[in-house]
Amino acid sequence: MRKSKGEAAAFREQIFDLYGFNESAREFIRAKSSIIVRDFSSTNGGGFWHPDKNLVELFTAQHEGAVHELAHVWWHFFRLEYLELKKSLVLDTVRLADLNPKEYRGREQAIAFARGYVYGAGDWIGMYGNADYKNNPLNKPTDVHN
Repeated sequence: MRKSKGEAAAFREQIFDLYGFNESAREFIRAKSSIIVRDFSSTNGGGFWHPDKNLVELFTAQHEGAVHELAHVWWHFFRLEYLELKKSLVLDTVRLADLNPKEYRGREQAIAFARGYVYGAGDWIGMYGNADYKNNPLNKPTDVHN
């Protein structure tokens, strides 16, 4: 059940407090977004950042999902202002995805997570769609668009 905007804003403040968002980050996220929570009685997770509406929509009151979606608010505006850093993050994610987990013990989960973003996971085709990076290195995202 969706609660009031005031309750969603209070939940956001709780997330800020629990996870150490500094005052600058809090002010930025408050100024650049609004938030709704569909179901406070569940913590199953999920949500969206709607940049066209400056809206964080959380399906539940899961803390991890809230932190993740609130991070999208910051990243959305940061990437537009600092294109070179955006490109660097994307390229680093691709490099991480391409690492051999057998050679990086203890980092297998990070590598698997990056692979999901880059190459897809399950029914999701990944951030770069159907590009075949393994067999055609020219398809590597060297020029990342907005």
